Amino acid sequence: MKNVLTLALIFLVFSCNKKDVKWGGKVIKCDVSQMGGTFKPHGISYTGAFKKTYNASGLPQSLVAVIYGNFASVDSLLYEFSYLTGKVHVKAKKRNFRLGVTYADPLILDPDFPPSAYEFDATFDAKGNALTIGASAFVYTDGRLTSHNGYAIVYDDKGNITRANGGGGSVAYQYDYTKTAKGGQFYPPSGYQTGEMYNLGEIMGWIPVQPKNLRTRHIIDWGGYIAGELPFTNHKLNSEGQLISYSSNDELASNTWNCKPITVK
Repeated sequence: MKNVLTLALIFLVFSCNKKDVKWGGKVIKCDVSQMGGTFKPHGISYTGAFKKTYNASGLPQSLVAVIYGNFASVDSLLYEFSYLTGKVHVKAKKRNFRLGVTYADPLILDPDFPPSAYEFDATFDAKGNALTIGASAFVYTDGRLTSHNGYAIVYDDKGNITRANGGGGSVAYQYDYTKTAKGGQFYPPSGYQTGEMYNLGEIMGWIPVQPKNLRTRHIIDWGGYIAGELPFTNHKLNSEGQLISYSSNDELASNTWNCKPITVK
């Protein structure tokens, strides 16, 4: 059985006045423009990283990310965003790589999975929450995401997601209930367990899944088999209350925040 790992994907949110946003997106003060870090779900280091560019109005224009799937495969993703009335159009390109003989070797293109390109739309409700991302559907109860594609999302009494279920398994989350990051947090998202569109929604801020309390652990569960765990410690916040770095298995991860205003005419 291949051990499927989840790492690095992407967190975009927006900074603007709601009346300026014509595509129906959510109003959030700042977004993480870049993430870097090394994680060890099985005691082996995996580098997770992403970086975004922005258009002249300050909206995210593109996203480059690396996703580690299992011990033999790596995906390199490029997303480009176009903002339309009531929706966002997404163009995606994917390249599949294999790891070398050792984890220190350079990546090589996987001949079994040629590069692919595809397009899809994200649509939103009046509150700016995603109703659909591609073929994935999202359901809300009192403004809280309760399911995606029929898979349940579970919360604690503080409003933090404790389990995100999906077709590939689930991800469980644990928290320090004595601490919060009022300016925002970002950690490796749910990944292969919940699927690409859930992850893109999580990363883009299109679905309300970011925690209120500081996250302390991320557990990858495949039907009762624990495929990997990531503990999060040594959280450091900036003066705005935004999480800028934390440790995971003695490795350091960092977030760069973008709080420039959006000017949509």
